[in-house]
Amino acid sequence: MKDYDVNEKRILLLFKTHQQKDKMLLLGLGRAARIFGNWFFLGRQDLSSICYDGIDWNKLRIDILKHRVDAVISRNPLHNRLLQYINLPIILFGGEDKNRPEIPAVVSNTELTGKMAAEHFLARGFRNFAYSGCEAESFSEQRGESFLRQIRKTSYDLFIYDYPSSCDHSWDARFEHLRKWVVSVPKPAAFYACNDCRAKQILSICRKNGIDVPTQVSVLGTGNDMTLCSLACPQLSSIQLDLTKAGLKMAVLLDRLLRGEPMKGQRIYHSPLRVITRESTNIINVEDDVVAKALQYIHSNISRSIQVTDVASFAGVSRWTLSNRFRSNMGCSVNQQIGKSRVELIKNMIEDGYPISDIAKLVGFTSEAHISRLFKRETGFTPREYKKSVEEHLLPDRALLRVFLF
Repeated sequence: MKDYDVNEKRILLLFKTHQQKDKMLLLGLGRAARIFGNWFFLGRQDLSSICYDGIDWNKLRIDILKHRVDAVISRNPLHNRLLQYINLPIILFGGEDKNRPEIPAVVSNTELTGKMAAEHFLARGFRNFAYSGCEAESFSEQRGESFLRQIRKTSYDLFIYDYPSSCDHSWDARFEHLRKWVVSVPKPAAFYACNDCRAKQILSICRKNGIDVPTQVSVLGTGNDMTLCSLACPQLSSIQLDLTKAGLKMAVLLDRLLRGEPMKGQRIYHSPLRVITRESTNIINVEDDVVAKALQYIHSNISRSIQVTDVASFAGVSRWTLSNRFRSNMGCSVNQQIGKSRVELIKNMIEDGYPISDIAKLVGFTSEAHISRLFKRETGFTPREYKKSVEEHLLPDRALLRVFLF
């Protein structure tokens, strides 16, 4: 008895799918697959040639023939060896090969991503900027170059992390090299990282070295991996990429490849959607010490009821003095800043999956109606409307993705 439909198209996903970005891309791919018809997806767990230790390339071709694979979605740099064994349509996800530009690929719009990171920090008043990428990753280098171009338009300082040139490439040696660089950057400083893993490392270094985040160092990642961002201490701000839409576009490209259309050199770009602001960048950097203290107090106490007199007392000035200096530096009143900060906190909690009724209690509101009035006044829509828009982009279809987990 046959274990497959002879009319179906069988797609091999030759990459691990445990990260948030992988799941979001697969969500878009899976949605589109229903439209294009009879597609069946194979994961790494379906092949005997793939184990935790790596890929047995000699057995891979046999596996592909055995499972009657019609196309492959692979990660760079796997495809270079893969091409030696098969003659099938291939799409690269996560990078492109400059030596083989004819291979279709899904890549990040690094120019817009770096620009968004720079604008996020510039709006917060920073004057010192730093970028840390990952070695031998083209997307990392390109994001850094885009970030650099934006900062160079100003007169501010930018510090780029240089990879260690010593022979000791152990994890401990690399981490120590990164630690020394983070400590050496003049503070206060805004750190942008090529991905959330690198950003979380920077947060760990700050914590171990007594560097306060976000008042001394503000940290922004890329990818918005909700697990990493939520477990980070403090919680990590990150740029959310539109990977679900990229998955939909990938499906269109894959369908055309399966029908034999020439797709040589095609690129699918996943653009940044927005910055998801969490604790690691939830700060405005100002030179006025009184206003800086006021912002620190608001940031630290935003989940409870705050009065202007409380803020003035912490800053060590009268309410009148605080109000004048605050408006002069921030362009808004203390109460308006409290409202804005509360709305940012509410957004973060909605994006992290908290029920709106629970958010009202946790943020110190007397009722859900109260939180709705503030949120709509600041954003133009209700918390439930915002939650609906977030779910369309952030929440993975677990039933669809379960089969791909490895």
